[in-house]
Amino acid sequence: MMAWGSVQAWARAWLRTLRMPDGCAPVSRIAGSRDWRLLPVAMLMWAVTLAMQTVSMPCVVDRSVIIWAIGLVVLALTVMMVAVISTGRALNACGGGRRHVGGQLVVMLTAVLVVVVNVGVRQLLDQADPVTLLMGSESQRAVPRQVSITLREPAHASTKRGMDCQARAVVDAVQSDGVMQPSHAAVLAMATYPDCSQWYRGATMRMRVTFTQAAYGRESVWVLASPEPSAGVSSASSTASALQGSVHASWWWRGVNRMQRSLLHATRGLPDQGRVLVPGLAMGVLGHDSPVAVEGQEIVDADYAQWLTQRCKAAGIMHIMAVSGTHFVLVRRLSAFICHRLLAPRWMNAGMAFMLSSGLVMLMQPSASVNRAFVMSWFSTVAMLAGRRAQTGHALSCTMIVMLMADPTAASDLAFALSVGAVLGISWLAPVLQHWWRTWLPRMLADMLAVSVAAQLFALPIQTLMQPALPPWSIIANLVANPLLDVATICALGALMTSWLMPQLGHMLAYAASWGTWPIALAAQWCGDEHAQIDWMPGWQGALMLALVFALMLMWVILAARAGHIVTAMMNNGTSPMRRTLSNRITVWREQTWTELDTVQWKERDHARKTRKRCPPIRRH
Repeated sequence: MMAWGSVQAWARAWLRTLRMPDGCAPVSRIAGSRDWRLLPVAMLMWAVTLAMQTVSMPCVVDRSVIIWAIGLVVLALTVMMVAVISTGRALNACGGGRRHVGGQLVVMLTAVLVVVVNVGVRQLLDQADPVTLLMGSESQRAVPRQVSITLREPAHASTKRGMDCQARAVVDAVQSDGVMQPSHAAVLAMATYPDCSQWYRGATMRMRVTFTQAAYGRESVWVLASPEPSAGVSSASSTASALQGSVHASWWWRGVNRMQRSLLHATRGLPDQGRVLVPGLAMGVLGHDSPVAVEGQEIVDADYAQWLTQRCKAAGIMHIMAVSGTHFVLVRRLSAFICHRLLAPRWMNAGMAFMLSSGLVMLMQPSASVNRAFVMSWFSTVAMLAGRRAQTGHALSCTMIVMLMADPTAASDLAFALSVGAVLGISWLAPVLQHWWRTWLPRMLADMLAVSVAAQLFALPIQTLMQPALPPWSIIANLVANPLLDVATICALGALMTSWLMPQLGHMLAYAASWGTWPIALAAQWCGDEHAQIDWMPGWQGALMLALVFALMLMWVILAARAGHIVTAMMNNGTSPMRRTLSNRITVWREQTWTELDTVQWKERDHARKTRKRCPPIRRH
């Protein structure tokens, strides 16, 4: 009891040190829309994680080392929490400038410590994995062996010759020395048609496979299905199966698989562009890469699908084909509309939004951009539950920190970088561009143009790492493709939800979504010519150069705008005149025109001239 009392006394004394000094009034709070204090922390964690992945840790299998490393992670998280609390106290204290900088440095240094320990522990666990030890021996990896794997995504068309489908998976157990040893290695599994028909997300199966080193892609290990030869059937036969036992999965993953396949069957009667793009809008996988297509069933002409994909890449609208934050925003708006109509409390609105977002992320093709959008929607839901407005910048910084801690490999994922860059540009630059362009353009056109330009400016340097070329017509292509995108997305999601239960309704919604994707194909045809692209410097040098060019352009635009405001204020004795927007001018012109037309006095027609008798004709005698 005495020891517990001493601990309580020490805790109370420590909490007193975190209080504000006496006689100090708190300063004005920072607006949430301009709260970027966590952004440097997230960017530093990203850089350290990326650097740590290039450093190989020594192979230490001792369990005591792993236990001590986990303890260091817990200690580092505790120190980070204390530093965040101390920084928040210092921000509201007198003389908060130096304390703010000091607290920010403490948080950043603590974040570096957390990242180093987290990535180090994961590298130690990966090196002690049986799959990693197996890949170290060239003679062992070529031997067929049994594994138990769990698929993390639906099967789609394989990029390796001789294989029909592929999917990212996690190895649960691998046979080594005649014993099934547990594992947690992330691999890319590949198989042929007989096995592809039973592959879907969440399925756990036992297969006979061979391991090989990955030639490309994020996963460093490929798992190739190796059917066991039997009497009269060779291992390379298209009818041989590598599965050894039944496929196990939860009931919800079986339901998700049925819904996805029902949507793909509902798109069979659509035009070619609808059969390619509608599955992309609904679940993030194009029609020619879908699970039904990998089973040998023809969904769409392969040549047309390849042509459309290349055209969309050249036009800079490839991101439209993937699931993004727009899907989760639409889901939140739907839940808010339903709850407001039912006069439901705030906690019910937040709960419904979280349930719909969780169901949506299960139906989508898993990727870094989908995970980023889901985590950001989760932070927005928490803000709604707390009765506060969701701030894009703060939620993005927290999302980056959470995802880098949960999956350090996201630091090297270009899809994650593109998603973060686009959201950062929309939250940073889009409001400024909207304020400028609303003066000259209609509100809807100005908002659409501002969002497209802001997202393109921040994402284009990262896009050059994948393809060293600049799409000069990307802004026009986005303006052509975006007007009906929300309607097409809603119809595609509705078809995904209803095709398994009411096929006719699902086909009608898919047909409506196909009409909404027609502008995308039109924009790809007009603006996606390969000769219209501008070649750029490849590699990280080209990305850095393009980022510097955009930064200088933005700096000159901001300086020119500031100089224009200063000159106008000097000419008007320190005041700036109020300027009307184009929509206001059109409204005033219309009202004044109708007013003038109402006040005009029209001349009445002279009816007396009609009734006046004509003079008699002159008669000649």
